[in-house]
Amino acid sequence: MSQQEGNSVNLRKLFLDFYSSEINTHGRLIIGFAVILFTIIEIKLKFLELGISLLSPQSVIVYFCIGVVSFAIWYSLFRLLIYGMMANAVVHMNLPQTKRGELVSMFASEAKKWVLTDNKKVLVFFPTSWFLQYKKRGAIVCSMLALLITILSLISEYSCLSFIS
Repeated sequence: MSQQEGNSVNLRKLFLDFYSSEINTHGRLIIGFAVILFTIIEIKLKFLELGISLLSPQSVIVYFCIGVVSFAIWYSLFRLLIYGMMANAVVHMNLPQTKRGELVSMFASEAKKWVLTDNKKVLVFFPTSWFLQYKKRGAIVCSMLALLITILSLISEYSCLSFIS
């Protein structure tokens, strides 16, 4: 194995280690946020048992927390999927022979190009470029999904209250 190939293999391993750590981190974040979400939902159910109104300050705070945690879960999920795509790109890319100093920038730019080309989508609908870097569109999509979950939670509580009465 030549010096060039050795550098390429070591650099590929470093990039895969980085993407692997990002995937693990985002996976752990999703698990943590899910635990928080279930805790908040349990609090909401206690409010039902105590007869606290839907429009009380406590309920508004709970619904706000459900929205924030839902946003965090969606955004972490999209980022996890993007880092998975980046790791896949690093595994499958072929690099031309270059100087040693150019390898790092080539790995990063080739992985990014691979993810952004061919109109790749995350969860079928959303372009990968929305979540690759911190962009407004990605945050807006996650906000809308979190709002949807919060509204569904509010509707479910309202339907439970109307069913009980």
